[in-house]
Amino acid sequence: MTDRAKYLTLVLALNVVAVTVIVAVVAAIFQRDVLEITVDLAPAIVVYLIVMIIHGMRHDLDS
Repeated sequence: MTDRAKYLTLVLALNVVAVTVIVAVVAAIFQRDVLEITVDLAPAIVVYLIVMIIHGMRHDLDS
C-alpha cells in the first residue's frame, strides 16, 4: 500500500469516527436510538463519505 493510500485510509477512518460521534450526539439530544438516527441520516452519511473520497483523490492528483 502506498503512502497516499495509507493517508486516504487514515482520513476516511477519522471521518467515520467523527460521523459516528456526531450521530451519537444527535441521538442523545433527541433521545432516540443511535441505529434509528443512523438509518435516517444514511443517505447524507454516504454522500459525505463519497465526497470526501473524491476530494482526497483530487488533492492527490494535484500534488
